[in-house]
Amino acid sequence: MARFSMRTKTLKRSGVMLLALFLGLALLLLRIFAIQIFDFDRYQQKVLDQMTTESPVRAARGEILDASGRVLATSKTVYRVSIFPNVIANSEDHERVSELIAKGLSDAIDGLDINTVRGHISHTTALERTVVRSLGSEQVQGVLAFIKQNKLYDMISVDAVSERYYPYGSLASHVL
Repeated sequence: MARFSMRTKTLKRSGVMLLALFLGLALLLLRIFAIQIFDFDRYQQKVLDQMTTESPVRAARGEILDASGRVLATSKTVYRVSIFPNVIANSEDHERVSELIAKGLSDAIDGLDINTVRGHISHTTALERTVVRSLGSEQVQGVLAFIKQNKLYDMISVDAVSERYYPYGSLASHVL
């Protein structure tokens, strides 16, 4: 008789555990359904925010001429050199790569101190740091050669940007 009551208790416990397991599974499935159907837009936006960055694209500015056709203000193309500290920090042997980049950029760009580049690299949580804002086409060739030689395409970026140029210096620049 005791044996029969033991089986009944075991079956009841098993049934309760099985019911609890199915109830938990049903709640999880319901939550997954709610996330995928009702909260889809919110989570999709979170993913896109983590994966993409925005950088503004500026329109080319026109020339300003005087009455006789002389150029008073124009735009010229210069180059911006940026590094990606988070990519550098996550690379294998990041100390060697950091030092290589700091030395290579300071050698390729006149007037750029190696400690300045090291300072930019030390911001390991930053997505992008601008090292030089306005670089001429002569010096940019050295930077591009350095990037190509060391295969640092994902760690250093060179972008062509437009900069306003006044051929006559400060002559009427506040008016222009």
